[in-house]
Amino acid sequence: MTRYESIIFPAPAAARGPGRRAALACLLALLVQLALAQAPAGAAAADEAGRLNAAERAWLAAHAVIRYGAHPASAPYSYLTPQGHRGADAELMALLGQRLDVRFEFHPYTDWDETLRAAEHGDIDVVSPMIPTGERRAYLLFTQPVYRLKFGVFMRNSKPYIEDLDDLSGERVGVQRSSLLRQELEKAQPLLTLTQVETLEQGLERVAANELDALIGPISQVSHFVRVRNFDDIDLRLELPEQMSRAIGVRKDWSELVAILDKTLPTVAAERRRALERNWLGDRPRGFTAAQISSVAVPSLAVMAAALAVLMIGVNKRLRDSEARASLLFRNHSAVMLQVDASSRRVVDANPAAVRYYGYPRSQLIGMPLVQLNTLPEEDLARLVKATADDQARRFIVTHKLANGSLRDVEVFTSPAVVGGRTILLSIIHDITEQLNAEAQLQRMASYDPLTELPNRRLFMNRLREELARRGREQGQFALLFVDLDGFKAVNDRHGHDAGDRLLRELSGRLRNCVRESDTVARLGGDEFTLLLPDAETAADAAAVALKVIEAASREVVLDGGLTAQVSASVGIALYPAHGREADLLLSNADSAMYRAKAEGRNRYAFATANAPGPAADTI
Repeated sequence: MTRYESIIFPAPAAARGPGRRAALACLLALLVQLALAQAPAGAAAADEAGRLNAAERAWLAAHAVIRYGAHPASAPYSYLTPQGHRGADAELMALLGQRLDVRFEFHPYTDWDETLRAAEHGDIDVVSPMIPTGERRAYLLFTQPVYRLKFGVFMRNSKPYIEDLDDLSGERVGVQRSSLLRQELEKAQPLLTLTQVETLEQGLERVAANELDALIGPISQVSHFVRVRNFDDIDLRLELPEQMSRAIGVRKDWSELVAILDKTLPTVAAERRRALERNWLGDRPRGFTAAQISSVAVPSLAVMAAALAVLMIGVNKRLRDSEARASLLFRNHSAVMLQVDASSRRVVDANPAAVRYYGYPRSQLIGMPLVQLNTLPEEDLARLVKATADDQARRFIVTHKLANGSLRDVEVFTSPAVVGGRTILLSIIHDITEQLNAEAQLQRMASYDPLTELPNRRLFMNRLREELARRGREQGQFALLFVDLDGFKAVNDRHGHDAGDRLLRELSGRLRNCVRESDTVARLGGDEFTLLLPDAETAADAAAVALKVIEAASREVVLDGGLTAQVSASVGIALYPAHGREADLLLSNADSAMYRAKAEGRNRYAFATANAPGPAADTI
């Protein structure tokens, strides 16, 4: 079934009256809401140079390019796309660069720990807003707070309302494993039954599947995933008093930049930071912001909407009562617009932009059943139309079919009006196919290694914990292999990083060929790989795969330019439950076994030492 998202607004009062004037008022209300939300916050602030002293201005002149890093997967604050850094933090850094007349040069890292290590080692100068901790203060200075994280409890709609955390006693409550909030809850709420989840998105999936009763996390981030993943049955139930600040981190020897940023951030807050927070960090799980729609609308819509806002506010109030101007607006607007009869669910009018977009003549569009354009099952479509006709304004994300047969994801902002005794739905349609494709690619980037296209550490640990949960319900054994390449550093040093990348891609393919489709091969980073073998029921099964891995890794690799390279593999094996019943312990034991295989001569495998059910080491 095609998924859709529905967001509800109060219908404009003017849209409730009879006749075509109601249709005009409704249409203008749709556009004016867009215009007001995206109007500039005010004139540009005074030149920041006037706020800085001579020494600070000289410091900026000497540091025209400032390298910064950011969290690669912390939407909506910060995330990576093929186009670079995106999110509220990306917009903030760009704005600061404009104000200070410097270039904040983004240095991408696919792992947050790598970003922090880069800051600690001086490879980057600044880290975009994050929570200051004692550990991070050891190698970074911090500005004044930029955002404050608010936390809340998210539950399915079918769950009863709660007044405080005490009402969650005995319930299954999820909290992100790596969050500082988890540590605070464990100390302050010892009666809560906390279940650690690797990511907020995973926590929502488990709430939706009834594996958890609630998820506690940052309201803005959880709300973002509720919206983009269409968890329609999950809502914010309780806002917690706890808050945590996020601030920009700056290298220890750049106290001058901290002082400069502290002078600049208040002006950003006054003029644009509220817009950043509104567009990116809204608290409502399915809260609508016009920026989210206008980001995929044609540019002329913003100009037209802003002009209409001015007219509505005071220049020409009579516009709402003008049938001629209503028709002019509908016919000449560059946005795709349809009018649909709510009772018959058929198109009653389409503007020229709709004719161009859908590829049908206007005469064919008029009278066309809406189900011919919309891929939703007819019963689902009927429910949506009825809900919208009941004096509500809504936003839908659905899939529309064009005349040429192509399917496009669209965002429909629609509102009802009574015209001639009929309820007509006036809709503005925006094509968001590319945006959703980018979001899907972002989801993949968060779970897969970009070089080898293997699962990354995050996805591997998720699958390992899923397998552990399954084994908690069923009997049986499985194996975890930890693989490290012997001699890889020498290839990098001798032939360069491009050659090293070529070797890693080749060996990744070979490792995949060593296992079944039900197994998982992941790259943890560098030249380290892990294999999860759910069907390896004996030590001999695990050893057989380890020998395949060793043989595959030892074969010569042809590099670019006719060069060749050869490495070997050391493999550590841990078996469940003999070598651990928890994910971190199993991985640690396999890692230790791998180092023992290296110490015993490399190019071999070794079992974890505790209760080892097989030979300690073997080679080929």
